[in-house]
Formats: sequence, structure tokens, C-alpha cells
Amino acid sequence: MMPCPVRIVVFCLLFALTAKAGERQQPPLQSKRATQWCDSLTKQAATYYHKNSYQSALKSYLQALKIAEDHRLQKQRAFLLNNISALYIDLYQPKNLPNTQKGLQYAKQAVEALKALKTDSIEKRAALAVAYINYGDLLNSYGTDSKRPEFQQKAIAVFSEGIDFVKNTADYDTQANLYANLAYTYKNLNDKPKYFFYLQQAYRLTDQHPSAITLYVKQGVNFALGEYYSISGNISKALLHLHEAESLLKQEADPNYQMMNLVYGLANTIYQQTGNYKLAHQYQTRYWHIKDSLLNAETLRKFEEMEVRYQSERKGRQLKETALQLQNANLMRNALMAVAVLLCLSLFLFYRAYKNRHRALLLKQEVADMALQKAGVELAANRRLLERHTASLVEKNHLIDGLQQQLLQTGKADDKTLSKLANSRILTRQDWEEYKRLFDKVHPGFFIKLRSHFPDITDADERILAFSRLNISVKEAAALLGISYESMKNSRYRLRKKIGIQNDVDLKEVIGKM
Repeated sequence: MMPCPVRIVVFCLLFALTAKAGERQQPPLQSKRATQWCDSLTKQAATYYHKNSYQSALKSYLQALKIAEDHRLQKQRAFLLNNISALYIDLYQPKNLPNTQKGLQYAKQAVEALKALKTDSIEKRAALAVAYINYGDLLNSYGTDSKRPEFQQKAIAVFSEGIDFVKNTADYDTQANLYANLAYTYKNLNDKPKYFFYLQQAYRLTDQHPSAITLYVKQGVNFALGEYYSISGNISKALLHLHEAESLLKQEADPNYQMMNLVYGLANTIYQQTGNYKLAHQYQTRYWHIKDSLLNAETLRKFEEMEVRYQSERKGRQLKETALQLQNANLMRNALMAVAVLLCLSLFLFYRAYKNRHRALLLKQEVADMALQKAGVELAANRRLLERHTASLVEKNHLIDGLQQQLLQTGKADDKTLSKLANSRILTRQDWEEYKRLFDKVHPGFFIKLRSHFPDITDADERILAFSRLNISVKEAAALLGISYESMKNSRYRLRKKIGIQNDVDLKEVIGKM
């Protein structure tokens, strides 16, 4: 969130707390099924979140929230509001102030709902500590983006209240989160001494209580200190914390994409400062690969549409509840008539719900078919464009061969011929970048998987494997790369040895299994 690396969405903690709240609430018999349904949707949302599928996570959370509000499950409602506000932090965009405002509303409701719970359980205290973090984070972001420092001052008050709330507990992870977020608030207010002071407080906790601090928080604190020292010009300390953040990322089986993006961006900056442009370029490439994998504007648009649908359903539910109260009043006057009316109304609502559900399914199927057809057309177009680009490169090579034969036979060439030769290149860097861009559209994620399976391959090896994926012959590949047929065969032989593939195994078959 913002440049803040420690946005502190402790989803594992929030999920566990929500589940425990459901176990301890012990609802009446008529609410048990609703509670089980609500807990099931919460688990489903947490699974989506860990797969970085934020849109699906939001859908499940909103469904669970609707059930909790309908059945007055106050504990579940409080924890779900906390989870949804955390999702808005993950979907943060600096220019989308209305979206940040919505997140603020959920975060404020979460704090109020948790405080209102008539219990002092460990789960409630832990969730309230996280709610302080989410609320303060969104206040800081909104104040920075709208250039209204009064929101940042309020964020400082919220973070300070959170620190007072947990400072006498053993929850060192939350304490470190609060200090780091407080540090970034002061950074955005250009108060460098306090920015550094609270970063040091967070780092001190990670150093003194390493087993109590999550990997994500350690990554964020080390990134933040690396960024601070980079800005301050202390490159040696910046590199120290950068390497620590990278080491912590490698320890995580499923690292967070946003944290990876922050660390890779910082590495690019620091290595440029040291003059090591080779490493800077490598990290910049990783940075853009990760950035392309994160949420785009289309995802945010769908997120906002889902929020609108949820609010509409909520208003509709309130209207139905009002109508039901009026019907109950009529029941008091005439029981028999009310039963008849209620029966007719139930049948009508059932029929309308069935028709609406059927219509929605048909519409959903139609939209899915259109999207699939559009994707197929785009893929075919990209495939044809890649084939034309390959043919163009081969044609370039044939032109150069012809010009060279003319020079060998006649010993000279006219000015027009020499001009063609001078302006022709065989797979220049620009050609390859364009070729690679087209290839990625036809086979998305190919180069990322390639590097993941074979991290030691060179750029030349990468090209050979890409040509093999397209079933381009050795002779054509040699022509594309501007090398001899024998050189191409030797390069393929060395590549096979490097990645441990026998001569009788087809390269395309191995690549196709990735």
C-alpha cells in the first residue's frame, strides 16, 4: 500500500480468529446452520486470498457478511468487516480515492464492531489490534493521496492507540506492524527523524523476538530500512537489509507478489546507485514480470461493481424486512387472511426467484461464451502476428544471403544494394524484444516458467527453447539468429547437456510439459 511495505493484512490471523469466534459463539438452534455457512465462506475466501485471487475472496467475504447481518451474528460480522477492509488495502490504487474511502468505511465499522462485542477474549483483542492497523493504514493513504494531512494526523492517533492497546502483551508481531506503519505515516509527513526512529523500534522487535514475528513482517521491516538507507545514501546498510529481505522471501513457500515487487524495485534502485547495471537490469526485469501479475484496472472495476451489487442487495433486504413487519401487523388482525396472503406471497417469491436465477444463469453463460470466443480470436490473431514476424525475420536473412552472394560473385555492389545490406539486421535486440512480446501473448508465462525450471540458462539458450516451442527447424533457427547450421547444432547440444536432456528426447516435448 502506497510505498508502505508493511500494509499488515494478517489474513491467516484474521481467518483463525473468525473461525474461533464461530466456534465460541454457540448460536441458538435456528442460527447454527447460518453460522456454519458463514464460517465455510470465510474459509473459502481465505483460500482465494492466499492464491492472490482477490476478486473471488471479496465475493465470498461479502456473501458471508450478508449472512452474518441477516442472522445478527455480531462476532462474525465484526471479523468479516476487518477482513474486507484489509482487502481494500491489497487493492489500493493512489488515484482511486473513492475506493480508499470505501475501505475507510469498512475499517471504521470494524473497529467500532469489535469494541462493541461484550467479551474480552484473546481473539477479540488480536482482531482489534489488526483493525487499528488497517484503519490507520487507510487513513494515511487517503491523507497522502488527497493532500489532507489531517487524515494522516488521525492515522498517527489510531496507530498510537493501537500501540497502547498491545504494548503490554506478547503480541510482538502486531507491535512491529504498528511501529512500521507509524514510521511510514511520518515519512509521508516528511518527518525524517520520527520516520527512522519508529523503523528502528520495529526492527528492534524483529531482532529481539524473531520467533514471534511473521516472515511477511520481517520482510517488510527490512525492506523499509533498506529503502531508508538507500534514500539517505548509506549504500552498505541498504544492501544489508535488501539481502535480508530477499533471504526471507526465499524462506516462504508462497511469497506475496506485492512484497516481491517492492523488494525487486528497491534492488534495481540500489544496484543503479552502486553502478552495477547488470544486476539492476536483472531486478528491473523481475520487477516488471511481477508487476504484470498484480491486479490491473479491470480487476478494480469488477471489484467496485461487486461492491455496488452488494449495497443494492443490502437495501433490498432492508425493504423486504420492513414489508415483513407490516405483514406481521396484519396477521394480528386477521390470522386466516394473513396465512393465505403469506402462502401466495411465498409461492410468488419462490417462482420469481427461480425465474431470476434461471435468467442469471443464462446471462452468465452467454457472457462466458462471449469472453471465451473473444479470447480465442485474440489468441489466433496473436499467433498469426507471431508467424508473420518470424517469416519477416527469415526473409531478412535471405535478403542478406543474396546480397552476400552478389558480392562474392561480382566483387562489388551498387549503392542501392549496399544501402539494403547496411540497413538489414538479423534478429537485433529490438527484433528480439518485439518477438518476445508477441510470443508472450501466444504462450503467456512461458519465459517465467522457463527461468523457474532452468535458472542457469542464458539469453541465447532462451531463444533456442522459444524456437523449439514453435517447432522451428534447426536450419530456420540458425537463419533467424544469423549463425551457421553447425553453430546452431553445437549450441543445441550444449543446451541439452546443461539442462540434462538426452539426445533422443525432443526439446519441444520437454518444454510442453512445463
